[in-house]
Amino acid sequence: MLLPLLLALLPLFPSDACLAQEKKEKPPVQAKISEEDRKLLTEEERKRAESGIQKARRACVRLDLPNTAPGGVGSSVIVKSGERYVLITNAHCVVGKSGPIRELDVALPGDEIPWKEALFKARFLKADRAKDLAFYELRDPKPSTPAIELTKEEIKTGLTVVTVGWPWGRGMEDGYPVIDVGKVAGIDDTIWVGGIAVGVKGGGGEKVNFGPGSSGGPLVDLDGNLVGIDVKARSGEGKHFVGAIPAATVKE
Repeated sequence: MLLPLLLALLPLFPSDACLAQEKKEKPPVQAKISEEDRKLLTEEERKRAESGIQKARRACVRLDLPNTAPGGVGSSVIVKSGERYVLITNAHCVVGKSGPIRELDVALPGDEIPWKEALFKARFLKADRAKDLAFYELRDPKPSTPAIELTKEEIKTGLTVVTVGWPWGRGMEDGYPVIDVGKVAGIDDTIWVGGIAVGVKGGGGEKVNFGPGSSGGPLVDLDGNLVGIDVKARSGEGKHFVGAIPAATVKE
C-alpha cells in the first residue's frame, strides 16, 4: 500500500532538472537606467550602456565594515588582472587604527540580500593611504565570477561615465547597486591629484546618489570598464560632483 502511494506522489515533487531549469530561466539583470539618465545618452550610447552597466553592477560588491568605513558600509569592485581577480576599494574603508583588514567576506550582488552569505574570501594584498586605495585578491574565484577591466578610452572632459555604488548601504529594488550617469567635467586637483571630477545629472542641479557607502565603488565608461574609483562627493555653486581616483593611478 505504501509503495504505490509514494510512486503516485513522486510527480508532485520537483526534480533537480526542474529546479535547474527554473534557475536557468531566471530573467537577466537589467541595467536599470532611469528615464532621467537615459535623456543624457544618445541612442548608440544607450545600447552600449545596457550591457556595460549591467556588467559593472554585477562586479560592484557591498562591504560591511562596521569598524573602519564611515557609516559602516563601503563599496568595492572586482577587476580582472591577468588570471587574478582583484577587489579594489578605498583605503579609508578598510584600514583602521590597528591596520588593514586582512581578509574580507565577498558576496556578489543579486536579488537576495547579497551580504548575508559570503561566496568568496578575499585576502589583503596592499593598501596605499596616500592614494586612498586598497587591494585584495579573491580566493578560488570561479570562471563565472563577474569582473571588469580598465578602460581604454581617453579620460577627457565630456566623456560619459557612470558611478556605481551602495550609498547609505542601499541598493536598488533588484538587490544591485545604485547607478548615476554623468559627464567628466574635468580634472580637479582639489578632489584628488589628477582626480576626475564627474558632473552628474548633466553637470549639476540634482543631488547625486552618493553618500556614506559609495566610497570605493567604480566609475565606469558605457562599456562597463573602469575609469576610476569613486572617493567623495563635492557640491558648490548649485552643482554636484563626484570625485574619482583615475584608473591610471589604480594601475600603478
